[in-house]
Amino acid sequence: MKYFIVSVILLAACNKQVDKKPIPEAKSKTPYFETDHNCEFPGGWPNLDAYIKQNWKWIEPKDTIDGNVFVKFKIEKNGAIANVEIFKGGFCKSCDQEAIRLVRAMPKWKPTIKNGKMMDDEFILRIYFQSSTIR
Repeated sequence: MKYFIVSVILLAACNKQVDKKPIPEAKSKTPYFETDHNCEFPGGWPNLDAYIKQNWKWIEPKDTIDGNVFVKFKIEKNGAIANVEIFKGGFCKSCDQEAIRLVRAMPKWKPTIKNGKMMDDEFILRIYFQSSTIR
C-alpha cells in the first residue's frame, strides 16, 4: 500500500499587517489592513490537515515526485471557495490537478471579519506531494 505525506502550511495571505494604515501607494497598489478575525477552515488547521488526508486521491505518477503545490483561492463573504488556481507548482500535472480538486471540494470556510463585517479574502495553501519511492 502506498503512503502519502501531506503537509499543509497556511500562508499569511489573509490581508494582515501590523498597523491599520494602508501601505503607501508607492510600495503597493493594494491596501492591506488588520482584521478582527482571519479566514479559517472550519475547526482550524488540524481539521484542514485531516480533510486533505481523508479526501486524498492522488494517483502517483511513475516519475519520482517531491515538491509543493501552492494553491491560491478566494474565500467569499459567505465562506464559499472561488477562483481556485495554481499559484506555484507545475512540476507535476497530476499534483496540480489533485491540489485544485481538493480545494474546490472543501466545505465553506469561516470568512475574514473586519470591523465586525464579513469580507472577501484570498488565501494561499501549500500542499506537499512525495512519491512513495522516496520514503
